[in-house]
Amino acid sequence: MVFGGGFVVMVLEVYGARFLLPRFGSSQEVWLSQIGVVLAALAAGYYVGGRGADHWQRAAALAGALYPAGIYIFFLPQLGEPLLSLPWMQ
Repeated sequence: MVFGGGFVVMVLEVYGARFLLPRFGSSQEVWLSQIGVVLAALAAGYYVGGRGADHWQRAAALAGALYPAGIYIFFLPQLGEPLLSLPWMQ
């Protein structure tokens, strides 16, 4: 399950860089910052998730944590477009 979650996050990383392409371009800085943020989030998530797995040893607890994240990711394009249209983002 962790492998699948990491795979999905890496796919979303590439999608996120393509989502930023019209506003920020496809420079090395954009890709490096995107990769850095995703890897830091993965490391933090694995740390918190590992501690949570030691405390709550049920798969339902993991599913309960992933469900809101999936809903957020589903609506991310609709939420991200207004944020990228803010004057300080241009």
